[in-house]
Amino acid sequence: MVGSLGLPILVTVFSAVSRNEAETQVAAFLAQVAPTQQAEFAQTGQLPSLWSGQIFTAAVLARFVTATTFVVVGALIALFVVQVRQSGIDRLKGDRAMLSGG
Repeated sequence: MVGSLGLPILVTVFSAVSRNEAETQVAAFLAQVAPTQQAEFAQTGQLPSLWSGQIFTAAVLARFVTATTFVVVGALIALFVVQVRQSGIDRLKGDRAMLSGG
């Protein structure tokens, strides 16, 4: 069940960062451009590719950092929490020998 949370969390992070960054970029765009570009934005509702690319890049970066955090936490759990004992290895070897007919 815990493994099924990863993708929804990453999608949520991506959409939240996109929305917040879009608000920031639209305000910065409208403050810096000429009135003709403001009118074009009001008509189309689309930012030029330079501005929209920054929104996408910020969202992808946040998603990457979140995914990397998942990987690091998972690796630390595997390294420090999961313990393999010799008895478990011997049991696996015995099960494998039984399955192969040996």
